Amino acid sequence: MVRTVGFRLVLTLIGFIIATLELAEAIDPNAPGDLAVSVFVAESPDFIREWMTTPSSHGPTIRRIRKARFNQQVHAGFIVTGYKQQEDLRVDFAIDVKVTDPIGKIIFGKKSWAQHSKKISSERSFILADPVLDLMIESSDPEGKYQIEATVHDRVVRKSASGSWELDVGH
Repeated sequence: MVRTVGFRLVLTLIGFIIATLELAEAIDPNAPGDLAVSVFVAESPDFIREWMTTPSSHGPTIRRIRKARFNQQVHAGFIVTGYKQQEDLRVDFAIDVKVTDPIGKIIFGKKSWAQHSKKISSERSFILADPVLDLMIESSDPEGKYQIEATVHDRVVRKSASGSWELDVGH
């Protein structure tokens, strides 16, 4: 019995170490042409400052949330990777954003919400689109799951990709 408990403890510790190592690995950016946009929601806009001040060798921490309360301001961000560069190293993309309520009604929609047209030295990196979307669901709105969708349009190669995030809003 003691040997079995000890063996289980060792297996549990090994599993924990392996899981921790997997979580600690950095996420690699997509190859050029493998366009993608990741959508997330955070409670605080602090991720913007961290994104701007953290060296690329470390990577910022973004504390994402899946639930929010009515009248709580949250911040939706859009991270693009897999873009193509022009010959002068310029990256050129636009992001359309749409937010739908639990019954499917569009409560916010904007073509080219965020645009990026700048030179980037690396052909493989992540770009946090500017601006982020500040969002507040009021108590008069329906309770439930809100969908935040983004479509990035790489204007260099005329390619698009979409991503979404679900946010459960209630009391």
